[in-house]
Amino acid sequence: MNVRSVIIVTTLFLFAWSCKSKSTSDHIPRQTMQHLLTDITLAESYSISVKDTSHKEGTKNMDSLAGFYLDVFAHYKVTQEQFDASLDWYKDHPEELDSIYSDMIPVIAAMQSRPQLKK
Repeated sequence: MNVRSVIIVTTLFLFAWSCKSKSTSDHIPRQTMQHLLTDITLAESYSISVKDTSHKEGTKNMDSLAGFYLDVFAHYKVTQEQFDASLDWYKDHPEELDSIYSDMIPVIAAMQSRPQLKK
């Protein structure tokens, strides 16, 4: 191998390694992501129950939902970009994402079984 080939191969290797290194370490930790996804699921559900004159019953109130998302991200001190990048990471690691959702089911089920306050 000549020097030029070695430099090209080394550069490609370092580039590939740096991309892989970033993708495995720059994601929201599992526990935090589980809480985030739980709160986002609740926000999505709640946005359907927010009714006003411009939203029919059973449709998402996207204005309210956008505000809910901002509140959830602020609570966990993450940005939309961090969340999206982390969700992409978890999508590339489906066993992790599946585990998060599996752990969310009993939490949300417990919330649903609580008595509702009458309005």
